[in-house]
This record gives sequence, structure tokens and C-alpha cells, in this order.
Amino acid sequence: MQIDEAEDMRDREALLAVKDRVFSMALVHERLYGSQNLTSIDLDEYLKALVDEIVLGHKRPGLEVETRIEAEGMSLEADRMIPLGLIVTELVSNSMKHAFATSPRGRIELSLSRKGERIELLLCDNGEASSESFAQARAEGIGLQLVEALAAQLGGTLTRDTGQGCAYRLSFI
Repeated sequence: MQIDEAEDMRDREALLAVKDRVFSMALVHERLYGSQNLTSIDLDEYLKALVDEIVLGHKRPGLEVETRIEAEGMSLEADRMIPLGLIVTELVSNSMKHAFATSPRGRIELSLSRKGERIELLLCDNGEASSESFAQARAEGIGLQLVEALAAQLGGTLTRDTGQGCAYRLSFI
């Protein structure tokens, strides 16, 4: 309700970021308590629900965003799900805020796969990627700093590539 009542755009975006982060963590707990396995969570269902909620929360009139999530058969322990969920939350939120600023249509793709002993997350959009928009996103808040800290917490490395859109690759143990 406070998001809807916020008149200042910065206040609205800050409240929306908090809502997204809380939702990400609450969804982990909801999935844990709703499953028969109390130690790990099915990533495909979790990531689809998480990304759908973030996209819906950041939609604006005239913008259509298609999502594709691939994490079939993957599961992860709850203590690693929260940092991963927060990383996905921040990156998808950044795509919704910055990548599609002037586009009426967009696409966000997320895939999670095993590469030997490591897990690799690839999240990309087809938006308007630029070094300036990345610098702006980094300067405006703690989101990308949080992503880097959470990647380190997972024992991972995070890389970013801008070509056609923006792609983040997180490789972790």
C-alpha cells in the first residue's frame, strides 16, 4: 500500500526493492514448508514464481516482458537458496528498471545448469545495455553491490557482458 501511495519515484523504487527482497526470502520458506523435502527446493518452480512476481511488480503501461526460465531438475539447499534468490531478484529488477526504459517489449531469460562441480546461472535480457546504464544502476543503490557480496558468499564469480542486451553469469559451488 505504501508503494502505491509513494509520490516520489525514488521512494517508490526503494519500497519496491524492499518488497522484492522480502518476497524472495519468504518464497524460499514457503517452498520449504510446502515440500516433503525440508532441506532443498526445486529451483524451476521457485525461480518461475520469483521472476513472475518481480516482472509483475515492475510492469508499466505499454510494456510487455516475456520470460523464459530453465532450471528443470535442479534443486538447492535452503541456505544457498536465499543468496541465489536475492541475486536473481536484484538482476531481474535492474532489467525491469533500466533495460526496457524506452522499449515496449522485452525478454528476460534465466537458466541454471550444472557445469561439473559448479552451478552456473545465466540471466540475460534483450534491453538497452550500456556502460552508462550499468554505472547508473550501480550508483543509484546497493543492488549490484549486494549481488557482488552474495556471489562471494556463494563462493562464486559474477561476470557481466553487454552485447545485444545485458547478460550476467554467476558460477558458484
